[in-house]
Amino acid sequence: MLNEVGCYFSSGVPLGRHSITYKFIVVPPTKFDGARYHLNLKLAEEHISYTRFSVEIPVSRSEIERIYVHTPDYSVKMLEDKIKG
Repeated sequence: MLNEVGCYFSSGVPLGRHSITYKFIVVPPTKFDGARYHLNLKLAEEHISYTRFSVEIPVSRSEIERIYVHTPDYSVKMLEDKIKG
């Protein structure tokens, strides 16, 4: 399937702590209001608990006018060549 990821242990999951990293390239839809493009990034239909999650959007800082974050707890940084949150 194109929308499924996971890990597999042929003899069962060994005891201990396991860390898995996934990297996705997502091209979300944008809306244009005649003056500006708007991007609403929604990654899940249901609330899922993540212990650690980050998003990077490669874009020049000069192309971004404003960033709105849905939850104030999220930390978002505008770097010169990307937005990182």
